[in-house]
Amino acid sequence: MGDDPIRLREDEYDRVAPDDKDVDKAWDQIMQVARKHCLVIQAYGGVATLAVPVEQRKSGIREKVLRTHRATEVV
Repeated sequence: MGDDPIRLREDEYDRVAPDDKDVDKAWDQIMQVARKHCLVIQAYGGVATLAVPVEQRKSGIREKVLRTHRATEVV
């Protein structure tokens, strides 16, 4: 299994998945935090690509992300 944080441990396989209402609420909260912190690279139809600022800068897209979020960055 390794160090994959997403992969379930064997004792977690019998866990019941949350219902759609709870998942939608969690998604809305996650996206609210992501927007607040200018982490959203792109999002459409329930799929989002997020990146931390250091990775945005490495990829040369930080300025575009900030414009999209209508934010500025103090350096």
